[in-house]
Amino acid sequence: AFIREQDRLRSDRMDLCGFVPMIGQDGEKNGTITTDGTVTLYYDIDQPIDTAALTGVLDQPRTSAWSGITIGTSEPFDGVWLTLTATDPATCRIAATQTAIDSGLCTPAISSRSPALAENNSLAYFTYRRLNTPEPRFELGAHAHGPTGKQLAERLCTQIRTWNNDRSHHPQIHAHPVSAQTATPPTGQVITKRDSTLVLLPSTRQEKNGALT
Repeated sequence: AFIREQDRLRSDRMDLCGFVPMIGQDGEKNGTITTDGTVTLYYDIDQPIDTAALTGVLDQPRTSAWSGITIGTSEPFDGVWLTLTATDPATCRIAATQTAIDSGLCTPAISSRSPALAENNSLAYFTYRRLNTPEPRFELGAHAHGPTGKQLAERLCTQIRTWNNDRSHHPQIHAHPVSAQTATPPTGQVITKRDSTLVLLPSTRQEKNGALT
């Protein structure tokens, strides 16, 4: 939902959601990173992600980083993805088939739509592990592969901790028409569209939504 402010629109609410993918969606790309097609990355057309360079990266040794942040079965964690989107330009989406999960090759938090960070020939993706506690609890973290995978995993964990500092805070979007002449350049993650410029800022508070399933 947006509010008009002079020559721009400012979001007053943001929710992470997923529907049936639009056929012919403009601007999204995807590519498999396994030879058998069991793991796929989805990313924006303006991101310098090369799935060919990442093919086979999951066969390299895995490193993991754990944030120390835990959730219960009914606690939402969609804000982690929104926080990543507003702060890290390497954020994309990873999807793994049941075959890849069962073999242990790739185990994202949600098989069809988990955030990941991809740079050059390295990858880290969002995951969790169950703790040995009387009531079910899960620690959030990242699995990583490739030469700089460990650093990507630590970046992901940093944003998990940022989200945990105030889980009610979600990013805000400012939408500027391309014809607008702003006094100062926009700050934040900038997405240039055909008719508008979107600026993502991790700065607004809203209700929580979603849960661990």
